[in-house]
Parts: sequence; structure tokens; C-alpha cells
Amino acid sequence: EYLDAFLAVQNLSSRKLQLQALNLLVLLLPDQNRDTLKSLLEFLQRLIDNKESNKMTLNNVSVIMAPNLFMFKGYCTKTQLEMAAGTSNIMRYLIKYQELLWTIPKFIMNQVRQQNIENHKKLTKEKAVKKLLKKVAYDKDKHDRNKTDK
Repeated sequence: EYLDAFLAVQNLSSRKLQLQALNLLVLLLPDQNRDTLKSLLEFLQRLIDNKESNKMTLNNVSVIMAPNLFMFKGYCTKTQLEMAAGTSNIMRYLIKYQELLWTIPKFIMNQVRQQNIENHKKLTKEKAVKKLLKKVAYDKDKHDRNKTDK
């Protein structure tokens, strides 16, 4: 379901746009998938941290893991090789910039804050309208009772 979106990241024009897209894609993943990806990336980073003893550099891990994470069923061999090259770059970004990927972008936070402010204003306005309607109803009732008493 998300494979095509992750594959499309490699077609974006700049690293900044690619990282922003990866950030949003990671945040959109279902909780279980996101948690699994986070654990996997943390493990791979620990593997890379020991590259002197195991020879597993960021590039080596990315090349090996990309086909496993981004499966290409139904493509010809040439297309698979092209996709493998692009997805190893995506894998490299996922590992290298993993600390950024679970951060909610500032523009989303600003949108949520603005929506909360607007909702609060709406609720406040609705409360004021209800209060005014109660007062009008109370005054009308009081006026009607005074008329009946006379």
C-alpha cells in the first residue's frame, strides 16, 4: 500500500524534499509498521556503528536491506536493478536521518494549533449564543408571566 509512495521519493528533486516526504510517509504508517521500522532502523544503526569489525558501512547495509524492505514483484530484471539502486538511496536516508523521521513537522504543528484556536473561538461563540438565547427566553418568560399576573 505504501510501497509506491516510498518508491516515488527517489524521483523528488532535492534531498530536502525527499527527507520531508520520508518524514510524512513514516508518520502516516500504521502504528505497528512504524514501530517495526523504527526498531529495524535502530538495529541497523547499531550494526553500522560497529563497521570496523563487521565491514557493514551505511552503503553496504542500504544495498543489502533495500530489496528486502522494498520488494519488486512483477518487474523485469533491468527494472529491478534500477529500482534497487534508487531504493538503496531511500534506505540510506531512512537509516542516516532516522532521528528526524519521527518528528512532527513544524507546519503540521502550526496547522493543529491554528485549528485548536479556531475551535476554541467557535466553542466560545457558541456558548455566548446559548447564554444569550437563555437570557432572551428567560426575559420573554418573565415578561409573559408579568402580563398574565396583571
